[in-house]
Amino acid sequence: MFDINWIQGKVGQCGYYFTKHGEQERQNDNLTIAEVEEALLKKRGRNNFLNYASQLQATFARSQIYAPTWGSYSVPVPNGMILEQYEDDIRGKSCLVAGFANSGKPLHIVCGEFEGDLAIITVYI
Repeated sequence: MFDINWIQGKVGQCGYYFTKHGEQERQNDNLTIAEVEEALLKKRGRNNFLNYASQLQATFARSQIYAPTWGSYSVPVPNGMILEQYEDDIRGKSCLVAGFANSGKPLHIVCGEFEGDLAIITVYI
């Protein structure tokens, strides 16, 4: 099971890499490496989540896991929030992380681990 502190530590220490697919998807969405790092690392405040809270609820509903209720407002949520853990994937364990770049772009990042490093498997808006 992945821990956001481990992921953020690896990003902070440059202990990560993009897989071939992850790099291709990053380029396809015109995302910079800095934007991916920002989405994994930066803490965001209440106002940045006003529109995103309902999107998170929809994601929780689709995955049939516990869905927190925000109502018509949002609460402070740290960037790098793990939305789903994929423990039984045939290609290896991974997780889906949501966060925002400084520009406000919402990013979803699928992360894995290989030989002690963080592998960014794919990234998308």
